[in-house]
Amino acid sequence: MLAEHGLFSWLHAAAGHAQAELIYSDHDHLAENDERHVPVFKPDANQELLRATAYLGAAWLVRSERLGLITAAQLLGSSEHRLQLMLAHGLGEAQLVHVPAVLWYRQVDEPLAQPWPQVSSGEVQAVEAALAAKGVDARVTPTARGHCRVHYALPSPVPKVSIIVPTRDGLDLLRPCIESVLEKARTPITRC
Repeated sequence: MLAEHGLFSWLHAAAGHAQAELIYSDHDHLAENDERHVPVFKPDANQELLRATAYLGAAWLVRSERLGLITAAQLLGSSEHRLQLMLAHGLGEAQLVHVPAVLWYRQVDEPLAQPWPQVSSGEVQAVEAALAAKGVDARVTPTARGHCRVHYALPSPVPKVSIIVPTRDGLDLLRPCIESVLEKARTPITRC
């Protein structure tokens, strides 16, 4: 359900951002008793977050030329996440515009504990395909919370990393930190 001023706000944003291809906004959930709950305040353009979950939500304004890049079969047969990945493919911050206001509401039968849509195994494949289309070497796995996690391939040779732990006389803090780094490191560690 669009807020009274929703369309105006999206069109106002489009007029102020000539390069905008896709405009999205924050949203809220509306229970049967018209009670609002679990508002979803979104960040500005974030392709990494979009790979993890369909954070744009179910309502946005899309330039017709961008929508024309997607076939009718893709449009009708895609999940919310897959569709967002296709529409946002190749867009920069100036083209993917966030309006920081609650401009639409999603009707729900009961209050939600988790506002983000869950991601299916098919969505994992969609994220992998989106990364492959950009030439990114990565694998994608589902998380316990139903999101996608991208594991990027390390460059060869692996870059050197220095860790500085600012502590003084804090062996009780430093020891578990160092032990954790030694235990979890996936590349050889050179000690100074």
